[in-house]
Parts: sequence; C-alpha cells; structure tokens
Amino acid sequence: MPSNARRPRVQVRRTVSPVAAVALAAMLLVAMATPTSAHEDPTTAQLAEQLDREVARLNAAVQSVLALSRAAERRADAKVAQSRRLAVAGMLLGLLGIVLAGIATASARAARRAALAPPVQPAPLRAGPERTRQLGKLRA
Repeated sequence: MPSNARRPRVQVRRTVSPVAAVALAAMLLVAMATPTSAHEDPTTAQLAEQLDREVARLNAAVQSVLALSRAAERRADAKVAQSRRLAVAGMLLGLLGIVLAGIATASARAARRAALAPPVQPAPLRAGPERTRQLGKLRA
C-alpha cells in the first residue's frame, strides 16, 4: 500500500451495542496488527495512537447509545404514565355512566308506575261536630 493512501475508515452507526463495539475494536486491533506489506509495518507508537483514537471514538459511540437508551426509557415511562391516567379516567367515566343509567332507570320506573297507577281519590271530609268547632275556632 503506498504511503500516501489512507486506510478506509470504519463508520460506526449510532445504534452500536457495547458488545458490538468491543467486537469491532478487536477486529480493528487484528487488522492493525496485520502488516499491509513487507515494507510498511506500523510502529508501536502508530498502533498505540490509532488504538487510542479508536477507543475514544468507540467510547463516545457507547455513551451516545446509552444516552439514546435512557431517552427512550424516559419516553416509554411517560407513555406508561399517560396510559394509566387515561385508564383511570375511562374507569371513572364508565362508573359515572353506570350510576347515571341506574338513576335514569329508577326514575323511569317511578314515572311508569305513576302513569299506570289509578288516580288517588282524596278521602271525603267528615265534618263532625268536633271538627266544626275546631274550624270555627280557627276562623275566629
């Protein structure tokens, strides 16, 4: 490989798991340790420098993945809390509907009974001598 040619950079996606990052680092170490030609063996300093860069990059990728994971967990927790609130509100509204249906049924039955019942006749007034005296006292 000519000295002015660059090695292709391996691009790591943002969703690399820590296990995949370690595997990638191991593959890079093997690739760097394998000489590219008989004339161009990398020195130990070059290998250490490249390894330091790759480790820093992989650590940043792992931190990014962890941050994305935490954000996804927070969003999931928020959705769970919202679902619980909606479930409680739905249960309360359902209970209110059942209570109102019971009240409506009871009032409809009472109205039906009142409509079907024979009219109530007031009892005839008996005006006896004692009652007449009481009414006379009240009028006076």
